[in-house]
Amino acid sequence: MSGSATNQRDEHGRRHGPWRFFSWTDVACCEGSYEHGHRHGFWAWRYANGRVCFEGPYVHGERHGVWRWYYPSCKPRMEGSYVGGGRHGQWVLYARDGVTVKESSTYNHDTPV
Repeated sequence: MSGSATNQRDEHGRRHGPWRFFSWTDVACCEGSYEHGHRHGFWAWRYANGRVCFEGPYVHGERHGVWRWYYPSCKPRMEGSYVGGGRHGQWVLYARDGVTVKESSTYNHDTPV
């Protein structure tokens, strides 16, 4: 997002374009883009140390696509896909080593299969 204006609003006062939110200690804690008031595009939330906590895409305000969560060590914690805001397909929860699968579940439009 560097080099572009952030935290802008459209003519109706809705969030539009790239946005960055900061913690009370002035550390960027999440960033992404809005399209006329709806999250749209890639978003990332961060731990206080700046490392990514979780990330994934939005399409017109709904989670859509692959989302990933990370341990503070940056190793994978969980990943799965959303379709139209609901979990869909295989979801995997990893042990702290980021390799060993602790649990795996499958969803069909947010319903466990």
